[in-house]
Amino acid sequence: MSNGVSLHTDSQGHQLISVKIKRYLRIVSESILILIMVFALYLFFIDMLQKMFPMGTSLSEIISEKVFRGGFLEQEDKDIRLSVDGQELAYSGNTELAAKIIERHKSVKIKRANGISWFNVNSGLGLHARDAVQTFNRSSAVIRLSNAGDISLGENSLIIIRNVDEDILLQEKRARILMIKGVLQGTVAGKTRNNTNTNTNIRITTPSGATAIFSNDQSDKVRYKIKVNKDKSSVITVFEGTARVMAQDKVVTLLPNQVVTIQKDSEPGLPEYLPDIVTLVSPFNSSIFYYRDLPPKINFKWKLQSNVDDYQFVLSRDRHFKDIVSDIKLKNTYFKHGNLRDGRYFWRVRSRENRKESVFSEPREIRVVKDVKPPVMEVDMPPSVLVMKDNKTDYELKGKTEKEASVFVNSIPVVITEQGEFSYSLKLKYGNNVIIIEAIDIAGNITYVSKLINVKR
Repeated sequence: MSNGVSLHTDSQGHQLISVKIKRYLRIVSESILILIMVFALYLFFIDMLQKMFPMGTSLSEIISEKVFRGGFLEQEDKDIRLSVDGQELAYSGNTELAAKIIERHKSVKIKRANGISWFNVNSGLGLHARDAVQTFNRSSAVIRLSNAGDISLGENSLIIIRNVDEDILLQEKRARILMIKGVLQGTVAGKTRNNTNTNTNIRITTPSGATAIFSNDQSDKVRYKIKVNKDKSSVITVFEGTARVMAQDKVVTLLPNQVVTIQKDSEPGLPEYLPDIVTLVSPFNSSIFYYRDLPPKINFKWKLQSNVDDYQFVLSRDRHFKDIVSDIKLKNTYFKHGNLRDGRYFWRVRSRENRKESVFSEPREIRVVKDVKPPVMEVDMPPSVLVMKDNKTDYELKGKTEKEASVFVNSIPVVITEQGEFSYSLKLKYGNNVIIIEAIDIAGNITYVSKLINVKR
């Protein structure tokens, strides 16, 4: 009896332990399930926030608090408050329109002066003082600064518009821009529509401490370019008109086709002239390349220049070079492209020496045409039975096809005129003669006719 009681007690103990283990496993599994559900809800919430409040590159990642406190901004700009230490702060602005985005390509974002997030923009959007504009890879934007000219932002650029106004007493139109990174190009109109003597003054401050002042009261236009490099140095180029560039209290004047480089916390260097414009060789303007199955291999060539480091080759689907196909740097004076599909393309080249970039060459246009239609060909063939007299077996074959096609009669090439007409003297023999005539267009499409001719006496 005692053994039976002991066995029964052990069995109850095992059952109790088993129940506790099952209860523990159930609690653990339920806890894990709850954690998974909470994590899923968190991800869903974060995703919804990103969709509701899209963010561009945080300004704090590009502009450190030290840079702004170190003299990058002028005294009147000190009230601008940006993202510092991961905290996004609003910064003051006014309600008057300072500019307008008149053109944009691909993704362009802005951040309002009193906004907390970046958002995508379309053409026609008005910009206020202290608004920030940012472009990304292969994107660009054109901004009209009221009546003070236009500026074009290249890819991966960031600017802040300080203000655009006009001083009636001084008869001066003014624009102030903070340029953080990237490439900026612009034009300044010299005279107003009513031909008054109002000057246009555009000041662009860069991280190197350089302030470029573009002012013109006589000529019709000033054309310039500013590039901020990764090391925060600035390269300022003037193509037309004149510009005064200031850094570290030193001012230099740039003439047309001159460039100056300013290192961070340094005085401007001496102005230098740009390298010569590259001379394009081939293909010629308005060249057409036909293909049937595979795109043709097109070899772009230009003349060699001395004392240059490399060349920049740019190929685009539009003449304004917004829809870029290729943008590469080359040591050679040629570039071969073998994958251009049907359409129109524009190409240009410029040379580079140190940080000096020449003006781009005049763009050339080419067309790539897919052609699967055989050429039209008309041939005046002899009759099937031909009776020859006086032992003459020659027959003058005549025909017409496309002017750029190649014609072969029994595999012998035949010359065609500019109108696509051709003639060939057939050397027939008595009996059966097989005549095969082929027309092959530039794309490789073939049209052929053949005929069996029996020559009798």
